[in-house]
Amino acid sequence: MRRRVDERQLPDALLMARILVIDDHDLVRQSVKAMVERGGHDVSVAADGRDGLKQLQAERFDLIITDILMPETDGLEVVKDLRKASGTVPIIAMSGGPSGRLPSWSATADYLKMARLLGATRTIEKPFGGAQLLALIAECLL
Repeated sequence: MRRRVDERQLPDALLMARILVIDDHDLVRQSVKAMVERGGHDVSVAADGRDGLKQLQAERFDLIITDILMPETDGLEVVKDLRKASGTVPIIAMSGGPSGRLPSWSATADYLKMARLLGATRTIEKPFGGAQLLALIAECLL
């Protein structure tokens, strides 16, 4: 069962997390970054899973938000590699499915289910709003 969190009731420490956003689409990456920064978090970005994993080796993050479908290293690989390296960092996997290849509702559900099976803490289906994402982040940081 998912806990509902009112972010106004959270301690300040939870509102100032260091978060890495990984997405290959610049517009999505920048939109998610802006949403997360509006929640008071410090945000870094990576354009694909390979870049994200490099940043994770060099820096410490409190939470990772990763897209699933990306070139080079996809989000499922990121989740799997993160769980091997550090089983405690919360991961939010996001997906809108494979544009035009399969019915997105079916494919998206499958990708998100696979992410959960590999160790994602939470999943979210694109498109989503800032309040929805910030509530999910707060759940992960509790």
